[in-house]
Parts: sequence; structure tokens; C-alpha cells
Amino acid sequence: QPYLEHGYAYVGANIRGTSCSEGQYGLWHELEGPDGAQLIEWAGTQPWSTGSVGMVGISYPGHMQIMTAAQHPSHLKAIAASGLTASSYRDIWVPGGIFNVGMVGWWTFDIQPAITRTAAEQRIEWGDDRCAEIRLRQKPNPAWSEVQEHPLLDDWWKARDLETFIDRVDVPTLIILGWQDQETVSQGPTLLFNMLKVANKKMILQSGGHGVGGRDINRAQEIRWMDRWLKGENNGIDTEPPVTVLWEVKDEDRDVEFGATRTATPNWTTTYSNWPVPEQQRVTLYLTHDGKLSREMPAARADNGVRNYLYPTGTEIIGNNEQFAVTSRSIGLLSYQTEPMAEDTTILGLPQVTFHASSEQKDTDFMVTLHDIDAAGNV
Repeated sequence: QPYLEHGYAYVGANIRGTSCSEGQYGLWHELEGPDGAQLIEWAGTQPWSTGSVGMVGISYPGHMQIMTAAQHPSHLKAIAASGLTASSYRDIWVPGGIFNVGMVGWWTFDIQPAITRTAAEQRIEWGDDRCAEIRLRQKPNPAWSEVQEHPLLDDWWKARDLETFIDRVDVPTLIILGWQDQETVSQGPTLLFNMLKVANKKMILQSGGHGVGGRDINRAQEIRWMDRWLKGENNGIDTEPPVTVLWEVKDEDRDVEFGATRTATPNWTTTYSNWPVPEQQRVTLYLTHDGKLSREMPAARADNGVRNYLYPTGTEIIGNNEQFAVTSRSIGLLSYQTEPMAEDTTILGLPQVTFHASSEQKDTDFMVTLHDIDAAGNV
């Protein structure tokens, strides 16, 4: 709706093998990029088109933008993507080498089939007389078996990962990232931003989950981006600092449909000339035997500072980001805290944790999260 109000024609498409599209769906199918390029060239030659086409979208549609732009369709002038990964192997399906049962199962057997079914039912209701027949020929989503068939980061994954394509993108690119993305590892979009070779690129970082691209503050920047590169408006967005950080964003609207525009307000905003932020200062904190994050290196102890916890009661569940809004658990995990901050402290960047472990088990997984805790103990 916002794009229609700003004078744009808006085209939505179902990738092959979904909804009412023919062919067979496969996870990040290698033909989805070429398919997208053909669609762009079609849209750019329609009588209602100026010949300048942009792409927007969250999550899978965000990925399709990079894969399409890498094909260099002549009518594509700009893209604006959120909910991205650099390597879907590392960032979604097999993070840290762990088969992501929750996410792979949810995508294969629940959310993707539900989305494609709903879209097909709507098209049939609108009068599509071929959709029902096409649906009968479509095979089930194969993602569960495909991911299991490729447990290592092999050529199959590399042919589908955006870090393989990103340096081929030659159109102005806007990337939007939510730090607490519950479906992907948050470092992917920043890696893509650094790998982009285009002169005109912009990144907006903020607190929030996978659907932050649906916030009105981000939609407004998307439209400014498209106005600049599709309509040729000199609105100044290309002269602003390339990195914007929206701090402590509050969503005013709750329970809105994923991807729908919702009202959001950041507590404050900062801008930077690059990423990582050139002004940042690295700080080393040590894990201590008594559960502290200390700036002082702890002295050696006879018991090596051993701490114990009860597994698996502290496991953080993929599929939501509620762990970022509740009181820290007292059992089921090991928690290390700094002393209360004496002054406002900005934490911006990707933390690195180094630890050594041994295990008597065949397979052991570790998960580390970083939380901001208030005086009452709330995260």
C-alpha cells in the first residue's frame, strides 16, 4: 500500500513450484535468480512501466533480490532487502554445524506450505482457472531432506548462498537488519554490506526481530531509496552517511501480520561512515568462577573456576525472540554479568567469545547470547 500511494506499480510473484507457479520448488533453487531476472525484464517493458524497476522484500523475497541482481537484468535500478543471510548454511539451516531442527522443520512442514496454500486459495477466489490443476502437480517442500543431504558446507550450498552472488550486484543496494532476528544469525547482512562493491549502498541496523523491514520508519527509507534511483529525485539519501543505527526501537503496533507496515519509534538514532564503525573501541571481558564479566584477568585457581548447570532446561528456542525480553534464568545455563554500568555505555558491533572446552559426549553444542540487564534483573 505505501508504494501504491507513492505512485509505484507493485508486482508480486510466486517462485517456481509455489502457490500457482509451475515447476518444482527447491530450497534456494539455482534457477530462482534467472527467473527473477526474466520477471524484471518483463515488468520493465510493460506499458504501465517507466522501464525502471526496483525490488523490495523481507526474508525469502530479500534473498531473491540479491540472486536476481547478480543476473544484471537491464531494467533493475535498485534493491532494498531485509532478513538476509550471507550463508544460509551458517546463518539459518546448520548454524555452527548444528542441524537446526526447529527452523528446518518449521519452514518445510508449516510456514512455507501455509503461505503458498493461502496465496493459491486467494488466486482461485479471484478467478484463476489453472491454479487448482497446477497445485495437483506440485510436490511437497523438499527442504528437510535437502538440508540433511548436505550436512557440510559443500558446493550445493555455495551455489545458493548470497555471499557467492553479492560481489556481482551492480545496482544501489539498501540492507536492513534486526539485531534480535529469531530466524537468522545477525552477522550475515553486515558481511554482505562489506562485500558489496557498488558505490551506492546503505545499511540500517536496529533492535528487533526478523520482520523489522515492515516498520514504517524502514518503509519510509525504502521509498526514499526507490525515489532516488527509480524516479531520479535528488532527495539526498545518497549523500547521507551509509550506516544508520536505530537504538531501542519500540513497536507501537502489536499482532500485525508479518511483513505488514507497523508503527515504530527509535529512542535515538546515530549514523556512521562505515561498518565496522571506525570509532569503535574493543573491550576484553573475562569470565570468572563467580559468574562475573570482569575487565581484570582472573588469577589461577586450584579448581580451575569450575561452574555447573542443569541441561537442557536453559535451551533457547528458535522461532521466537522472547529470550530477549524476560528475566534471565537462574538454572539451565551459565550467566556472567558485569558490575552495574557507572555511565551510559554504547555496545555496537559483533561480540567474539573465546573459550576452551572438553566433552565426554559424541556431540556437544554451545550457544552464547549477550543481554542488557536493568536494575530489576529484566533483560
